Amino acid sequence: MRFICFVGVFVSVCGLSTAYTAASCPSTISEWDRVDCYPEAGSNEQACIGKGCMWCETNQQGPPWCFYDTPTATTAPPGEECGSCSCVNKVDCYPEPGSSEAGCYSRGCLWCPSNVNGEPWCIQSDGTSSTSAPPSGSCPTTKLDCYSDPGSNEQGCYDRGCLWCPAEGTNDPWCVFPEGVTAPPSSGGCPATIPESQRIDCWPGGGATQAGCESAGCIWCESSQNDVPWCFFNTTNLPEGIDDAERVNCIPEGGFSPTTCQERGCAFANVNSPDAPMCYYSNDNYGYTMVGDAVATYNGYRVTLQKISSGSMFGDDVDTVTLDVNFDTSSRLRLKFFDEQNDRFEVPLDIKGADPTPPSDPLYDVMFFNEPSFYFQVVRKSTGTILLDTSLGGFTFSNQFLQIATRLPSTTMYGFGEHEHQTLAHNFNWESFGMYARDQPPDPGANLYGVHPFYVTIEDDNNAHGVLFLNSNAQDVTLTPAPGLVYRTIGGILDMYVFLGPEPNSVIEQYTSAIGTTFLPPYWSLGFQLCRYGYGSLDTVKETVARMDAYDIPLVSCDIIVTCDKITRHH
Repeated sequence: MRFICFVGVFVSVCGLSTAYTAASCPSTISEWDRVDCYPEAGSNEQACIGKGCMWCETNQQGPPWCFYDTPTATTAPPGEECGSCSCVNKVDCYPEPGSSEAGCYSRGCLWCPSNVNGEPWCIQSDGTSSTSAPPSGSCPTTKLDCYSDPGSNEQGCYDRGCLWCPAEGTNDPWCVFPEGVTAPPSSGGCPATIPESQRIDCWPGGGATQAGCESAGCIWCESSQNDVPWCFFNTTNLPEGIDDAERVNCIPEGGFSPTTCQERGCAFANVNSPDAPMCYYSNDNYGYTMVGDAVATYNGYRVTLQKISSGSMFGDDVDTVTLDVNFDTSSRLRLKFFDEQNDRFEVPLDIKGADPTPPSDPLYDVMFFNEPSFYFQVVRKSTGTILLDTSLGGFTFSNQFLQIATRLPSTTMYGFGEHEHQTLAHNFNWESFGMYARDQPPDPGANLYGVHPFYVTIEDDNNAHGVLFLNSNAQDVTLTPAPGLVYRTIGGILDMYVFLGPEPNSVIEQYTSAIGTTFLPPYWSLGFQLCRYGYGSLDTVKETVARMDAYDIPLVSCDIIVTCDKITRHH
């Protein structure tokens, strides 16, 4: 029996330039010796060649496709020097985390906010270099650590006037003071009188720079001891705040600034865990409050919420938010937060299975609270287990940032994707998952081909429930030790479906009855799929299919990626 081979060809956009496969690449530089010519996101063939660099595909994941075609390649792109924000070849003047306008100007560079993904905002101006040259001298015999705080790197070491001496297989520091230097190079005098032993790290997690530290409102002073932060608060008595596990990060985009924390209306306090946020939401000053009582509807409730704080995450907050609670079935509950005054995108998916009349005896109760700010609970009636509890705080509804956080009844959770999960059950030590469909090979923590914002939690008594966040924008989830879940997205509405199970298989049945079941292919279509990356021509595809036929291997489909200069004339 013969099987038809359907050739799915993904063709890149062709210009006048020549695209090279891994096999046809004319460069003599091996793939693993390539120096990336386009380290920022969004590289493509035309942009690469426009930088004067070589574009060749690779046989393996990791090496760049856009690289310098010379063994002595520099890490800065060729081209004009920038005298204004309109220049073409922008060289990042602040590659480490913590870039800010003030920090950029302090380096003598240009601050050019950009809407282009991956383009630096702080750029070198007229040949200005943002890096320090290595100091003279060889690595000393006695190595005194010059970068005792976390985040040591070669350029950061040079910026401190120290030597970078890799020490593989030993416990010796890699960033060390030059020979004869027994104390840190002078920083011009430390403005703080706080003893080194009492410093409190203002940049936990590593990667601090002087400009970033000072722009965050903290003190930057070098130290003469290991494990003493160079970036620290100008106080020895930070407030303790709430327990680390109960916090929801008020600066989720990364970095840290007490000023930003205050502007957002959030609380700031010391931490006991390096992964816990110092800046977190305060339910007294952030969120929404319920206007009046919940109003009964045909199959649930409607709640009107009013923003209570002047602080804002990224601006453009919706002042009045409506919450509709719908009792879809006895085992399914819907919670929909939306802006009644303005239309917002909603996923055009027909969620099936809602009962035509309200359920007479649902498996759940929903309770609303308004102190110190609005939150709700979803409770399993048979056991009293609280499945959702948004009292963790941080509820945000703005034009391009929506967030809701909830406590969970246990730490046994499965779901969310698509990612390369290291374990089926997730850990709750501030683990985050980004969800935004992208065609890329599996990589731990990276977002992959599909988006599945759905999870199943096994409760302590072995009952199970599931939750779907119906949203198609870029989104992420962070699991906290509370145990808690923080869900964020950059658009649409907050539309949640809760499936009560109570058995795990019942949860999945209820979920698939709502969104639809997986397509079952007909028996005659089953066979082998040939998926290969990098075929150079249609003739090669034909030869491959012929070899499959020669060995009587049934072939249903070919999923082939080829280069446009070799194949477009056939289509």
